Amino acid sequence: RLRLEGKLELGEVVDFLNISESTARRLFTRLESEGKVIRVHGGIQLPGNAALEYSFDQVAKSNIEEKNAIAKAAFELLSDEEIIFCDAGTTVLCFCMELAGRIGETSGNIRMYTNSLANFEVLSPHVPITLIGGEYRPHRKDFSGYLAELALSRVHFTKCFLGTDGCDMKKFFTT
Repeated sequence: RLRLEGKLELGEVVDFLNISESTARRLFTRLESEGKVIRVHGGIQLPGNAALEYSFDQVAKSNIEEKNAIAKAAFELLSDEEIIFCDAGTTVLCFCMELAGRIGETSGNIRMYTNSLANFEVLSPHVPITLIGGEYRPHRKDFSGYLAELALSRVHFTKCFLGTDGCDMKKFFTT
């Protein structure tokens, strides 16, 4: 979350991680001593322009064989009458390209939702697709924020394809 926003306030971290303020302050101190963050009044921020270093186009070029293998395996999970959400990760984009190329192998009765402009561009000629709006983040080619979360909370899916950089199996996924 810090990489996405560049700066976080103490209250945000307390709420997001469900920890006390004193625990958050200790975490801030440790991260600063490791050189990962800079403590600022009321919170922390990334040093320099680290929040802007992510590039969708650069990440999309990495681990292509692995992403394509995952995409093929994910396609095999589909059945008829699917309502699918695909998030904005580069591995999920490979799945969308696989789906676009193999759509004839399904009944064609698939309905797609995504918050990714890249996924939308790949799939829109092939399947009915709804682009979830919100605040556009060009370096990620996606939409996020309150409006995106509100829209997603109102729709139910039969399948959901997400990319993640880490997970706590009891709580949540992280990027």
